[in-house]
Amino acid sequence: MLRPADDVSGGAWIAPRLGPFGGWVGSLVPRGFEAYARVLHRVGDRRGTPVRWAEAAVATGAVLHPTAQWWKVARRAHPWAHQPNVGYDEPWPDDWLAEGTHGTRRGEPSEWPGSDPDQGHLDLEQLAALVEVLRAVTGDDTITAGFWEGEDWVGVPLTAERRRVPVAPRRRRLRAVPRQLPSRTHTDPDLLDAPVLELPQRRHLLLTGTLDDVVALADATTVGGRPVPGGRTPSLL
Repeated sequence: MLRPADDVSGGAWIAPRLGPFGGWVGSLVPRGFEAYARVLHRVGDRRGTPVRWAEAAVATGAVLHPTAQWWKVARRAHPWAHQPNVGYDEPWPDDWLAEGTHGTRRGEPSEWPGSDPDQGHLDLEQLAALVEVLRAVTGDDTITAGFWEGEDWVGVPLTAERRRVPVAPRRRRLRAVPRQLPSRTHTDPDLLDAPVLELPQRRHLLLTGTLDDVVALADATTVGGRPVPGGRTPSLL
């Protein structure tokens, strides 16, 4: 079982090797390594079956390359365009709202009709495959996993109960507001007692355990007897 780490010293090397926060690799992944590997989070087809980006690229006629962006592979109109509700050649259902209202959208020819990647989460099969790669290095040693503080496990961010939660309108100053939150009994042990690793523009709770513990948590449907939405995967290992 994952437990709160003793301290954050194991992650002290990360922040000095990060660049300014933004849309580039060095703002999220420490710089200075000889090579980097991308793990492309699988997407779903129209039936919800997980598929690789390569399969989606074949379907849309896109070219998959090392710096490919999903919205271009999927041939979305822009980076924030969501999965279309209706195919471009399908009739608009009579019982649906008018096209363009409340997030409804018709797909374009050659656009990927399925879902988009679940940002911040690996599906269980991909996580298990990644763990096996890491196991060749770590063996059964204790590892440290970092979970982003805004992760929603039981309807509230993990660290919301520890302090006042900043609410930030875009490009405006932060303002703090109190939150009404449930009791601190949703984890065993209480993950809210874990130390927090401070990184530019984000914070992570640090937990320790084995790689098998990480997979077990990702496969969990409950934590501490309370339901969690599909288990959770760490942002850092």
